Amino acid sequence: MIKNLLNKAYELGLKELFARVKKDNEKSLNLLKNSHFLELGILDDKIILFKNLFYPKTCKNFLKNP
Repeated sequence: MIKNLLNKAYELGLKELFARVKKDNEKSLNLLKNSHFLELGILDDKIILFKNLFYPKTCKNFLKNP
């Protein structure tokens, strides 16, 4: 699922992605962190994560053609 999202975002020319996940949703947090999303902080009861797509080598493990 994450691989498809990252591929589509890259194809669309997006430079960055943000995600908001409830603090107690450990499975989603682990999935995003294992996909190299960085934790930015907490807003209300959600953790904000960020992934930079500007540099292709930062997401080469997930792209079909980096």
